[in-house]
Amino acid sequence: MSLTIYTLVGHFDPRRVHKRDLSVARPLDKERLDTLLAELPAGVTGLVHARGGYLQLRWAQGGWPVLPRAVRDLARRLASEEGCIVVENGLRVTYPPEAYRAQQEALEAEGIA
Repeated sequence: MSLTIYTLVGHFDPRRVHKRDLSVARPLDKERLDTLLAELPAGVTGLVHARGGYLQLRWAQGGWPVLPRAVRDLARRLASEEGCIVVENGLRVTYPPEAYRAQQEALEAEGIA
């Protein structure tokens, strides 16, 4: 079995991500995405996939890192410009800090954290 590690960027509700609820409040801006994708270094564009209004960015495949810094930089930049959040492996909010805190509060309220 191959292990894939990925980052998601989108307008998700950070309080519902841990329930694997990746409902998108609104899609990412297509023009901004096109601009960012055009600036990516060679080899990174194949790691970026549009998925129903959000992006999935693979940064490790088979357990081996594949350009992790470039992918993570793209995720943070896009989230900052779009005002959305970064989620690791579909479960853990990592950016921005207020979204991370909102997820932690939801986890605590459910007795999970």
